[in-house]
Amino acid sequence: MASSRVVLVVEDDPDIREVLEEMLDAGGHRVLTASNGREALDVLDRVARPCLVLLDLMMPVMSGFAFLEELRRRPDRERVSVLLISANAQVEQTARGSGVVGFVKKPFDLDDVLSLVDRHAK
Repeated sequence: MASSRVVLVVEDDPDIREVLEEMLDAGGHRVLTASNGREALDVLDRVARPCLVLLDLMMPVMSGFAFLEELRRRPDRERVSVLLISANAQVEQTARGSGVVGFVKKPFDLDDVLSLVDRHAK
């Protein structure tokens, strides 16, 4: 059964962000969204710790890499689970050392994403 815990979706493409939000909501998750890393940090300042962050890497304003670096500096947020989403499969190796729980390559299968979220949203 899906969790009702909070999942933060950080994605600059509004269509992808909306699809993920709708899919996760239908799967029983409470979903927060942000369109870049800076906005995601602002969201995290206002809410309790999410159980999982779905993080795009290539975004304007603040990239996923910069967001992840800042997230890991915050003592109250350093253990938040992060699932990366990117069209660039090469970044998977780079990001593995950042404590991420998984990687989803765009374009992705919605069922695969929901399965990964259910597995890691604890």
